Amino acid sequence: MLQKRGRQMDWQEWHPFLYGAIRMMRPRVVLETGVFDGRSSALILAAMARNEVGELVSIDLPAIHEIPDATDRIRGGSSLPKGCDPGWLVPEYLRERYRLRLGDSKELLPSLLRQYGKIDVFLHDSLHTYEHQWFEYRTVWPHMVEGGLFLSDDIFWSAAFHRFARQKRLTYVNLGNFGAARVGSGAVARPSTA
Repeated sequence: MLQKRGRQMDWQEWHPFLYGAIRMMRPRVVLETGVFDGRSSALILAAMARNEVGELVSIDLPAIHEIPDATDRIRGGSSLPKGCDPGWLVPEYLRERYRLRLGDSKELLPSLLRQYGKIDVFLHDSLHTYEHQWFEYRTVWPHMVEGGLFLSDDIFWSAAFHRFARQKRLTYVNLGNFGAARVGSGAVARPSTA
């Protein structure tokens, strides 16, 4: 990270939560939208490697240039470093379980969901407009397994996560700007800090 970005990696408060959740849940399929450098991807894959089970399916529209409402608020670089592909932080030894698809999630999500059927963990971290978040949430929701994790970064960039959780009667927690809900929690959404 230091060589490519000129700074140390900054960890978010939800990164340990994500790693721990994958370790505890032992998911078969994790679907992630928005990869960028690949910090979340690397954490998920490291947990899967320890579990010796799971597959990470990631969709990313490469940020060759800054993408408004997606990468424009990232501290220390709003586009990929020159010569780097999305997920460049993922070490080679973790890539066996990694299925990275490049393109717009509006085009790729439907066919990937047909291919994989059920999703144990979903993580939205792509375009953070209300319309795009709502599309991803609504499209993925019918494929979520009971007891699965429904996750989203940057939940305060729009009201989409909060409204979707209320509509689906999900209780969720937020870790800073990151939201986490358990599918089938069945209560009215009440934001709280964990």
